[in-house]
Amino acid sequence: MCGFVIKTPHGKTNTRARWHPVCVEQYNIIYNPSAARKALWKRDRGECAECGDVMPKRARTNDLKWHVDHIRPLFEQKGLRFSELDLGYWEEDNLQTLCQPCHAEKSAHEAGLRAQERKLKQSQKEEI
Repeated sequence: MCGFVIKTPHGKTNTRARWHPVCVEQYNIIYNPSAARKALWKRDRGECAECGDVMPKRARTNDLKWHVDHIRPLFEQKGLRFSELDLGYWEEDNLQTLCQPCHAEKSAHEAGLRAQERKLKQSQKEEI
């Protein structure tokens, strides 16, 4: 994935391996939601990045479930072709753990910003 040569423990070029273990992990986080959740749990241990509450790894009720949140919201990538996408939006450093109330609040705030942006664009169209 990174394009760098992979070496054996003896310093020779490994012609059988195609990806570094770190590259495999990064690919899985980007393309496999369960791998992303696993990596995020390993990093944050269920601690909400906003309020600091700690959620259990598994919960039956929604109010105790922890959520994977994209710090830079995915709606910014909406409508782009694959070649135009910034895959950094799906990488681990753009993910955070949030409890349900904090995630709902953040999502509502982002929806409000999108609505304001749409209104502004609409009013600019009407002026023309």
